[in-house]
Amino acid sequence: MRILYKILYFCLAINLEYAYAGEYRRAASSCRFKNMVQPEVGLNGNSIIARVFDRFLTDAERTGAEYKRTQKTFERLGVTYSNEVTCQDDSTLALTRQYHEQIMSTIEPNQKTVFAAIGLTKDRFGVMTDNFSKSQDLGLRKDLELKYINPNKGHGVFAVKFMQPDTIIGIYAGEAIHDSRVEDHTYTFNSLHLFEDKRGIVINESHVDALKAGNITRFINAPGCTDTANCYVLSMLDKDKNPQLVFVTTRPIQAGQELTIDYGPKYVWKHTRE
Repeated sequence: MRILYKILYFCLAINLEYAYAGEYRRAASSCRFKNMVQPEVGLNGNSIIARVFDRFLTDAERTGAEYKRTQKTFERLGVTYSNEVTCQDDSTLALTRQYHEQIMSTIEPNQKTVFAAIGLTKDRFGVMTDNFSKSQDLGLRKDLELKYINPNKGHGVFAVKFMQPDTIIGIYAGEAIHDSRVEDHTYTFNSLHLFEDKRGIVINESHVDALKAGNITRFINAPGCTDTANCYVLSMLDKDKNPQLVFVTTRPIQAGQELTIDYGPKYVWKHTRE
């Protein structure tokens, strides 16, 4: 009886797989949206069939499978998967590391404002920074689901299980670039990296740009007009004394709930219709 149940469940999954894929293809045939990718059919990473088999995996196996699905989605979107901040000029990274103490002291007043806004105490922040500084993978959680939402929003990041407040999601990875090189603010955050020019060493003129490379944090959407973000960006030092932009949850997030963050005033969400 148990075997028969599994066979029926498997057949139903196949039918749903083709039905949903057909709906997405019809939507894609009339509109072209940023990051729009049609779901694949068959035994692929994001298929309904694959998720049926997830029911028989352990938590560790399921987390590993979800992480592989995420990287597969990056490939289909033409984005390089990376969990670090790179820069065309190595001197910028070296300069930023050299003056990390001055950088952190410069942003400390603003950090206190952030603490007040999200109800974060200095003691709780101290625990987070201590944990992050010992992290080998820059705090990146692998038990998150990268899921296609709809043609308007594209993809989003969802909690696989309940997440406590002050949970570190990971760094905002990408390329550290100067303001003058930013072409599209869709995937940028103001960064802490130092650049040197004829004026000397300058701060507050750089961004981390995840347009072409990054990790799952690049797909965390802004909240709706009437909602508030459930994640925030805090500045922390990693184990190598590199200042990083770290995504942290500000309140409890239930399993299946989407993670959101405020990208700031320069972020403009837009899509294109043909």
